Amino acid sequence: MVHDFGKARSGEVVKYTYVFTNAGDQVLELTGVQACGCITADWTRKVDPGMTGAVPIAFNSANYGGQIAKAVTITCNDRTNPRPVLQFKGTLWKPVDVNPQFAVLNLTADAPLASATVQLTNNLPEPITVSAPESDNRAFTAELKTIQPGKEYQVLIAPASPLPPGNARAQITLKTSSTNTPV
Repeated sequence: MVHDFGKARSGEVVKYTYVFTNAGDQVLELTGVQACGCITADWTRKVDPGMTGAVPIAFNSANYGGQIAKAVTITCNDRTNPRPVLQFKGTLWKPVDVNPQFAVLNLTADAPLASATVQLTNNLPEPITVSAPESDNRAFTAELKTIQPGKEYQVLIAPASPLPPGNARAQITLKTSSTNTPV
């Protein structure tokens, strides 16, 4: 009922097949499998008494990171448990973590040059190099600071000068020596 896939790389498709045996004395009919949009599932439709069936699933881990827990709900004709829930959990890691993914600067009249810090963490066994950050909007600056060479960096993002009221955005990019995460 619970499968822990352990550790997988974010972006991979993680597959698992739940296998079960019909311990009842009547044909077990599975009429549906419900899961979030990141999980696709197929299933054995009818399982005779004493026979086994399967619910293979595939989890698309793109855009996920850290601990995850997902539920897959089965609809069947079992009178004692008509909606069993299968649990699927594990940890997803990224070669280079960027935290937070989006930096928001809350600029006020009292703090017109407020800044934000973004943490870059290399989770690969080999060290990486990181280039100076580039902003696509000259209204913002980005400064790279090495915390632990090859492993941990910080990017300080700030307005270059006080900004007028309203919203402004910039994309900050850094190039790395990692073939897994080159930008």
